[in-house]
Amino acid sequence: MLHVRMPLLTSAQEARAIRPELQPYATAEIAVRKNRGTIKIALEGVIVGASTEELQAFLKDVASFRATNWRLQLEGLRVISTKGLRLLVQFARMLRTRGYGLKIENIHANIYTTLQELQLLQEFEWPD
Repeated sequence: MLHVRMPLLTSAQEARAIRPELQPYATAEIAVRKNRGTIKIALEGVIVGASTEELQAFLKDVASFRATNWRLQLEGLRVISTKGLRLLVQFARMLRTRGYGLKIENIHANIYTTLQELQLLQEFEWPD
């Protein structure tokens, strides 16, 4: 299993300006064998501004793996910009074109409410 944790910050100065609990991170746990497997993605902190560019690069890199089971954990994500939400929706749609879904396992109430208000809940799969 490969475990990657990436800060979604563009500089050390930016990291010092943000409270530690709000710093944006993306994590991927990748367990793939012969184009099968599971990828769990977790987003944390506040993803706005330049950190959305870093999120886009992260999602592009993760998308290069060919797994059949995709999971998304948003429990540690406090705020995400509209651009960041668009990136997540585009990522979920790209996975659907491959025949897979992006299942949200855990989600912070703020993010769930935002997805609900923007009528984006249907873009993701949800636990039974």
